Amino acid sequence: MKRFPVALISCAVVVSAATLTLPRIASSQDRKNCLHLTSVHKDFDCVEALFSETPYHLTFSGLPPGNGMALGGELESTAHDVSPFTFHPDPVLRPKKKEASEENTTDVEDPKPPAAAENGNAPATKSTGGYKSVDHLYLVGTGTINSSWAATGGFDWLPPLHYQYPDTPSTAPGAAPACHKLSSIPWICTQTVFATHLSAAHRSIQTLSFYGLGAGSPATKYTYQLNETSGGVSARMPLFDWLAVSGGIEDRQPELPVLAGSTTVNVNFTEATAPGISAQPNFLHSQVGISSVAYIRPRNPSGDPDYNKTTPPLMKSHFLYGFNNEASYHWYSDRDSGHYSFGQFEFDGDESLQFGSVIEEFISGSRRKEFHGFKSFRYDLLAASCGIANRTGGAFKVTDVCTFGRVDINSHLVLSRVSQNHVIPFYLQPTVGGADFDSRVSLRGYPDYRFRGGDAAFLQFNYSLPVWGPIEALTFYDAGTAGPSASQLSLNQYRQDAGVGANIRFAGAVVAQSWLAMGAGHGIQFGYSFSKLF
Repeated sequence: MKRFPVALISCAVVVSAATLTLPRIASSQDRKNCLHLTSVHKDFDCVEALFSETPYHLTFSGLPPGNGMALGGELESTAHDVSPFTFHPDPVLRPKKKEASEENTTDVEDPKPPAAAENGNAPATKSTGGYKSVDHLYLVGTGTINSSWAATGGFDWLPPLHYQYPDTPSTAPGAAPACHKLSSIPWICTQTVFATHLSAAHRSIQTLSFYGLGAGSPATKYTYQLNETSGGVSARMPLFDWLAVSGGIEDRQPELPVLAGSTTVNVNFTEATAPGISAQPNFLHSQVGISSVAYIRPRNPSGDPDYNKTTPPLMKSHFLYGFNNEASYHWYSDRDSGHYSFGQFEFDGDESLQFGSVIEEFISGSRRKEFHGFKSFRYDLLAASCGIANRTGGAFKVTDVCTFGRVDINSHLVLSRVSQNHVIPFYLQPTVGGADFDSRVSLRGYPDYRFRGGDAAFLQFNYSLPVWGPIEALTFYDAGTAGPSASQLSLNQYRQDAGVGANIRFAGAVVAQSWLAMGAGHGIQFGYSFSKLF
């Protein structure tokens, strides 16, 4: 009988929910907007509410590609996050403040939450500090028409550590952003706090693709099924606002059902050509990691206090630089025979540059009729870029921020370490091509899971431009490969593709993507992917 800790399974009470998510990332809208769809703005508000409003909402995520579009729902007690660098709404994790009388030393909760600061974080109030705790419970269920399904449960907990708070609200002119100062470690004063995450899940996947191992594998697709139950706990500790360390441990129990058919992995491969096909042990998976997330936004370049200024220049440039990198090391311990134990180093990077400008000249909506021909087209294009196309009156206002696109350079590297006489199961090896098991997009000109090996690498260049509400136009270039060792990741082994597509972005994060790409030997490849959000 396969081993799996009963305690971890019970943590999941995993899902009787039939709800669905596009994530906890978007700021929740009101589903009442769906009753009065009188404008494009309300249409988008309605869609965003259906996929983000608590306590229940819809989701398309949670299942690997190749199984059709997933549909399901999420039930959660509250949505929260304390990081200014994520796209989740922040929790009301604010300090208590004193009563009006200095003689009364009893701390009381502020009866009304403070207004959010510009960076999305609740400003601090005068406080002596104290113990605070936030928790978040969620249950998710998704399924597809090919009978694949997943059930996931999780519990996020910000334990009651003793934090101190600055006396100056972050909204005060020239004041530094509010932070949580850990009294036991005085030099830690961050906007994020120590957090733990407990989760358990079961997934039954009916169709996964396998083309063999290495960059030279033929383009013949074989299929297999995977059932997997997992559960574990992880923690994240910020050292600075831009640097955090993390760690976790989980138990994973995979199972490959034996299939009959001329195109199945069972029939066409052996243990030598597809390690792990003959036995699937229970794995104890542990990891440690370090992540760095930083955004650099120059101060608003508009220095003119006259909001009705009508003299040129019309705009000044306004950029946002982003650096999001994570390195981690993973240990997979085979708890049955030890034959399938291995280690793995993983790196993920996303360096971004958002192009924009700030309006410096007021243009009233009544002047719209003065523009004709190319000037009219330029006005409409600029209005869309500045997010004012649906504004009543259609005026350009001083300090309006306009967006002209975003460049992202994404990188991914996996290096595995295997002891003598040990092997890595093929179903745990990283893949490059289309989207992988965790919905990570790589070589979009190739089918999902096209190249597989113990080591893998890819590099992407993306340019996206908002065109209508949350929809963005996308152009891209990809390069990547996979092989049995790092020596097989040389540039002459890299496959390349390029193409165009579209993103759906909510509150700063891409939640869905579709594309048309061309890769050598595969012609035009159409694909889509939904972000894995839990």
